[in-house]
Amino acid sequence: MWKEIQKKFKWELFENLDIFRKRLSKILLELTPKTIISVTGWDLILEALSEALSVA
Repeated sequence: MWKEIQKKFKWELFENLDIFRKRLSKILLELTPKTIISVTGWDLILEALSEALSVA
């Protein structure tokens, strides 16, 4: 998962930790269940996301 997030940080420099945290939060919020499934592919995560999506 980190490699997927890291791709979005390529060549970015942050003035301080707070700015980095805000950028990381934005990236995490943009991740879709479909992206998470494709990156992880773990049965436990697939089942949990499938159930969460069927409830929503």
